[in-house]
Amino acid sequence: MQGSDRMNILCVGFGYVGKAYALLLRELGHNIDVLTAPDKTSTEATKYGYLHPYIKDKKYDACIIAVPTPTKDEKQDLSILCDVLYRLNQNYRIKNIIIKSTVLPTDILKLKKKYKKKNQGFYLYPEFLEAHNPIGGVFNQTDRKSTRLNSSHIPLSRMPSSA
Repeated sequence: MQGSDRMNILCVGFGYVGKAYALLLRELGHNIDVLTAPDKTSTEATKYGYLHPYIKDKKYDACIIAVPTPTKDEKQDLSILCDVLYRLNQNYRIKNIIIKSTVLPTDILKLKKKYKKKNQGFYLYPEFLEAHNPIGGVFNQTDRKSTRLNSSHIPLSRMPSSA
């Protein structure tokens, strides 16, 4: 991949989904940084050389967010995702936000209204991974020659970049 084609991408979360995308995007030649919780995922991200030193206002072409959105009392808890979106807006310059976490369509509209910056792409692209092979499932979605996702793998909901 030529230098001009290489993107700076921040992956937030290093569980099954975040790890799979960080590995794939690095293999495709992109510059990858990872932010994750101070738990076993940060230990694993460190083994792969992904955790980056905090650099205020660092510019990213895209940020892939793959954090838990658990259900509590029959309601989806978006507190982790909201905290991530708030902190990203305060500390980084990101051209496109891509949310891989499961979020209800009505909630994504609320998140977009609250956290999307002007001229920033804001997308919901929830993930379905093969339980027995999550990393392979992500790698199988790509055409390695073009370094892009196959056109047959289209986001379920693409949010327009302008309000």
